[in-house]
Amino acid sequence: MAPDEQGKLGAVLAEWRDRAAAAFLDTYHEIMTNQRPWPADPHAAEQMLNFFLLEKALYEIEYGWPQAEWLRVPLTGVLRILSQQTQHTNEAS
Repeated sequence: MAPDEQGKLGAVLAEWRDRAAAAFLDTYHEIMTNQRPWPADPHAAEQMLNFFLLEKALYEIEYGWPQAEWLRVPLTGVLRILSQQTQHTNEAS
């Protein structure tokens, strides 16, 4: 694969990830029969989802530690979530 020119591939993949996640969550909300576990407040729901995503990514980091090439994906996910949290915190200030 050719090098990513000026982040074009990364931007396209990030957009695809965001659209796929939104489609999944929209469908999940449509078919949930018990809405109680999901917070009504969108910010609280995002925080809860990020908590579970971080938990999963950290598990993958622990599991993949012996294989360094397996670490890039979960580490990238952790950094993305934490940077979003920093942006939200800075915007709120």
